[in-house]
Amino acid sequence: MPGRNKNRPILRNKVPCRQVPSTQTDRLNSVTRTETFFSLFTRIRPGEGRGIVLLGINGFLLVCAYYILKTLRESMILTEFDAETKAYAVAATAVVLFFLVPLYGVLFRNTNRTQLVFTINGFFVVNLAMFYLAMQLGISVAFQYYIWIGVFGVMVVAQFWAYLTDIYNVRSGQRVFPLIMIATSLGGLAGAQIASLTFPLFGTYRLMFNPKTGRFSGTAPHRRALNQWTSKSRQATSST
Repeated sequence: MPGRNKNRPILRNKVPCRQVPSTQTDRLNSVTRTETFFSLFTRIRPGEGRGIVLLGINGFLLVCAYYILKTLRESMILTEFDAETKAYAVAATAVVLFFLVPLYGVLFRNTNRTQLVFTINGFFVVNLAMFYLAMQLGISVAFQYYIWIGVFGVMVVAQFWAYLTDIYNVRSGQRVFPLIMIATSLGGLAGAQIASLTFPLFGTYRLMFNPKTGRFSGTAPHRRALNQWTSKSRQATSST
């Protein structure tokens, strides 16, 4: 009858809800021992510890190598030239950077930034190997090396921090950057000490080539891990 149909409850097909396994949820929300240690200094979210370690190692080795190579610059140019030639080298460095920095900005905005970082690092490694071979052949490269180390210090160190600002947003950067800055500062201290202790033992040739090669070799093995973490970090921070 109409009355019975009106009062009869309507049955609908129940759609089963997809549940996330508890192990996967625990993995996403778990905090590693490294992140627990970092949380003593700043607020750390689950999953950020790996990126801090990778970027901290990269920054430490980068600044360490820069301070070693920078120490060699002064001894090389003052041994072969006078103070006036050094002033010309400083001016030439400024001219090169005047044209190179805008070009790099265009590349940084229009190319894969992670790939660009490793490409620039590889380019400087090749340059350093060329300097090493030229010195072995008795060719004077003190003036060119002075300009090169000035460009190296601006381009590579600046692109490291530009790369970090591209990965992290403002809030995440305020929490994470101090830890990475500690690693880079320690790299500067270590580089200056290594240069002062090893220069009398190894001389210009070995001290020039080995630190940079070791630095790039140290960052190359975790290149894939850094690429994977970068893509995940950008997705996470875009919604933060």
